Amino acid sequence: MLTEVDLNSDGVICFSEFLLMFAKLKNKDENSFKQVVASKAGDMSQAVGESGTTHSYLIEEREVFARSINHHLEGDADVAHLLPVAIENDDFFYILSDGIVLCKLINLV
Repeated sequence: MLTEVDLNSDGVICFSEFLLMFAKLKNKDENSFKQVVASKAGDMSQAVGESGTTHSYLIEEREVFARSINHHLEGDADVAHLLPVAIENDDFFYILSDGIVLCKLINLV
């Protein structure tokens, strides 16, 4: 698949070539796209939003972000009622829903 979309054969996939690859995968069959992504990425899960949209994410990413939030915001009185973030489940998304934790992280940056 990569050699098909590497239009200039430089061995690097630029953004426009990535979009071409993405479109080709989506047009083939939605299930094949999910299989390619899952086989390359690791353990994935999905969350369904209130509007019915589906978001896919890596379990490892959720765990790393949860650990990072626990580490950086430990002792912060404004979010003490939300911490520690559970690493093993989707409580992570509930904790982020009101935006306070995200604002605190932005302030840290």
